Amino acid sequence: MMTVAVCFLYACTDEFHQRYVPGRSCEFRDVCIDTVGALLGIGFVIFINWVRRIKNGRPWKEAVRDIRIHGILWGIAGVIFVIVLCCLYLYLGKNILVTTKYTMKSADIPEAFDGYKILQISDFHSKKFPDNNEGLAKTISALKPDIIVATGDMLNAAQDDDGEVFLELIPKIDPDIPIYYAAGNHETVDEVTDPKSAGVYFEQIAELGVVRLDNEKVVLYKDGESIDLYGLETEMTYYRDRRNPNFDKLKLKSEHIEELIGPAENSRFVVLMAHNPLYFEAYANWGADLTLSGHIHGGMIYVPFKGGMFSPEYSLWPQYYAGDYHMGDKVMFVNRGIGSSGTIPVRILDNPEICLITLEKLQ
Repeated sequence: MMTVAVCFLYACTDEFHQRYVPGRSCEFRDVCIDTVGALLGIGFVIFINWVRRIKNGRPWKEAVRDIRIHGILWGIAGVIFVIVLCCLYLYLGKNILVTTKYTMKSADIPEAFDGYKILQISDFHSKKFPDNNEGLAKTISALKPDIIVATGDMLNAAQDDDGEVFLELIPKIDPDIPIYYAAGNHETVDEVTDPKSAGVYFEQIAELGVVRLDNEKVVLYKDGESIDLYGLETEMTYYRDRRNPNFDKLKLKSEHIEELIGPAENSRFVVLMAHNPLYFEAYANWGADLTLSGHIHGGMIYVPFKGGMFSPEYSLWPQYYAGDYHMGDKVMFVNRGIGSSGTIPVRILDNPEICLITLEKLQ
């Protein structure tokens, strides 16, 4: 009878869950709701058992003592429950992909590019989802972007990573979607420490049809009109480390960007792939209308009402950690990335992310 009661209570909770919680999936919220249903069922059994013992003539004090024992057991169970939930959350937080959609509005966007969609992947770090990245590839393809931009750190330089996971992902994506790639600090480190391996990796990338923009630009055409897409790759000097005594002097300026990739074409709308968002002001001053960045991993731990906590610069509360930033009519979108690396390989309130940017012409 008690078993039936437990199952009935759990079924009620699960029915409530299906009826009133939209988008039911294997998210942390869903695990919590179903687990609470199970715990309510167990609690109901304990309560009924206690009432039966009193009804059958058991002394009140003994019944209260049983309740205290049950309280201790419930306390232990509660601690275990919290630990399990924390572990589940850390796992699910790193394995539930979100798609963030932005709209870039500008009068400089050509008429033909109104509605043009750019899918951004950043900081992939050889991430393998439980389904071997099949879902990631399907999600990207289903969004039907006009182009895909990979804004750096597709591999993990610190782990002797040859980029195989990203190389396996590319063929799973709709082959009709062009992919452009600008390296981040991990690829740059690889090219310095193991140039042979890095060379093989970029050769394989090219064989798969991916176009690397190493301080280069490509002109994107549509219906007789065009926009410029640039890829900026800087020296490791500009990936600052707050432990460096010259930290405050290491600032990338628009003049140096011009030395690397030339002047921006002011007559066309300019999109810049630049892995490090730290230098948004320099990108805007150089002439980028839209900058696509990553690098910060969303701060790794997101604190509500405060922001991302950690930066790869070994500093707290980075200014540009995720989302959209504006400087006059110039805009930068910072991608939270997909994978993890470094000394804090966790994501708390910071799901893996891909971004879909839609261009909209202002009349």
